[in-house]
Amino acid sequence: MIKLEPLAGMYQTLEHEFLVYKKLSRGIGIPGVHWFGTEAGFNTMVMDGLGQSLDNLFVNCNFQFTLKTVLLLAGQLVSGFNF
Repeated sequence: MIKLEPLAGMYQTLEHEFLVYKKLSRGIGIPGVHWFGTEAGFNTMVMDGLGQSLDNLFVNCNFQFTLKTVLLLAGQLVSGFNF
């Protein structure tokens, strides 16, 4: 998957997102990132696609996740961390 962010935009967050993904790269369900740079007036990040985005899933669930879904997502988020 390729994500683009216009250099002329008000906020520049894609590089930060890239760095966060790099730090979380060994976590379950965290996509691998392969490259970040600037091309043709855009910040560009190349990453693995893992299927449907959370945003798409949320829309498909009429903007409300079940408690089970929230708990499964939370479990995935913390499973890659060593406390």
